[in-house]
Amino acid sequence: VSTHKENKIYLYLLESPGRKLKLPPEEGYKITKAYFLADGEAVDLERKKDGVLLSLPASLPDQIATVIVLEVKGPAADIQPITLNP
Repeated sequence: VSTHKENKIYLYLLESPGRKLKLPPEEGYKITKAYFLADGEAVDLERKKDGVLLSLPASLPDQIATVIVLEVKGPAADIQPITLNP
């Protein structure tokens, strides 16, 4: 689940996806920064040809719903919606 405002995308994790979260390739946008909303701790990201990998800690900051903020270059509203396959 996600929402956006200005140049930020808010990813809501309702359960732990494991130590890595794979996002589709950046097409028409670029992630400039990733961090947890709860504490501002940075989330490492690695760009690959087939997508972007976010490295997550073993324990997420919020047990109910962790929010990861992705800052992007330009307005987030300009990015086409994507569907993640589990």
